[in-house]
Amino acid sequence: MPTSISYDKSNSTYASLFPIQKASLSSPMTGVIQKINFRPGDQFKQGDVLVQFDCEEVDLKSKRAQAEIDAASAQLDSTTELMRLNSASKIELAKAKSQFEIAKADLDIMKFQQKQCQVLAPYHGEVVHQSAEENETVKTDDPLIDIIDNRELEIKMYIPSIWLQHIKAQTPFTLQLDELPTERFQAVVTKVVGQIDPASQSILIYGKLASSDTTDKLTPQMLFSGMSGIAYFDLDTQATVNKE
Repeated sequence: MPTSISYDKSNSTYASLFPIQKASLSSPMTGVIQKINFRPGDQFKQGDVLVQFDCEEVDLKSKRAQAEIDAASAQLDSTTELMRLNSASKIELAKAKSQFEIAKADLDIMKFQQKQCQVLAPYHGEVVHQSAEENETVKTDDPLIDIIDNRELEIKMYIPSIWLQHIKAQTPFTLQLDELPTERFQAVVTKVVGQIDPASQSILIYGKLASSDTTDKLTPQMLFSGMSGIAYFDLDTQATVNKE
């Protein structure tokens, strides 16, 4: 059994864990969802295809655009050669160049649309919410899935503004999470948000877990966004340090 540790609750505040990276991914196009490769609870790596759309029509249009640019390129080469032999006018050459540039732009558009047929993972993480299903038709900007990265979590706290005389960036504190009641985590303040709420006389601060025997033995699956608990500050010690 772990040793019971006594903390001064007058120097404590509610704290919760939040992911540094989180996102609600929406549909980049109007179309039919062909495959959702990762569902809530599934972990993925950066670059993985999270959602695949049915893009058969886009693929066919892309092939047509490629054929058109090939034809325009051949026409431009031919007109250029005829111009060299004085068998084509400057207007004909300009028209051939224009047709080639139009075909090239059309192909670029189709390549862009092909990229939108897949929703790629922007970072390592996991799916925490799913808003659409396979075979559904969605519109541009319709919600698809929510993702987070639980590997990097920050601690969010509101403290009385009067504590600012003791607390600043790099101030250490101890965190006890409700979900892991036998563990004590050493942490440090990372930043103080520069605005005090005049009604509650409180201010928002952020922190992160420091490397310790406790945190080093944890796996990423043991800490989750949304965990909450109590942060304990040793204000008497901080006051002594600040005076020195």
